[in-house]
Amino acid sequence: MSYHITVLIENTVLPGQSLLAEHGLSFFVELPDIRYLQDRG
Repeated sequence: MSYHITVLIENTVLPGQSLLAEHGLSFFVELPDIRYLQDRG
C-alpha cells in the first residue's frame, strides 16, 4: 500500500495589505482508495 502526505504551513501577509496573519496547518493525505484533508488553521 502506498500513500502520499502533503503538508502546508503558512502565516504570512504581503506588505501593504490590510490583513492580519494567522497560523495555519493543513494535511492532505492520499491513499489508494480515499483522499483526506485535515485543516488545523
